[in-house]
Amino acid sequence: MMEEETKPDYGKVIDVKAILHSKLFLCGCCEFTEIIKTVKYILEKIKDGQKESDWYQKTFHGDLGVYYLIVCLLEEGGFCEHGTAIRFPWLTKDGEKLFEALNKFSPEEISDAKGTAYDGDYYD
Repeated sequence: MMEEETKPDYGKVIDVKAILHSKLFLCGCCEFTEIIKTVKYILEKIKDGQKESDWYQKTFHGDLGVYYLIVCLLEEGGFCEHGTAIRFPWLTKDGEKLFEALNKFSPEEISDAKGTAYDGDYYD
């Protein structure tokens, strides 16, 4: 019998921290609050539907590699997907949930969260 996968609760700050660590391959040594701000910014731009066709070229001082790297990580984590051009992705249901959670909890709240998350791991 296959074990049922435990789903994260985007309403719990510790689960949001775990999601960011596991789905975006982050370690505890990074400037976590700054990464959260960047992820939230990109998710917001994706959610808004990129009202300007060249918005991504203006992001990160025109460094397209940084933009593509972040979008690829978000896609690999299941938070966005794209059609023919990755520069114009859209949010998945999990991307919507993550964006809502990043608006609910501050980067500091997420970074400082301690406890056991949905995945059974303890985060501090």
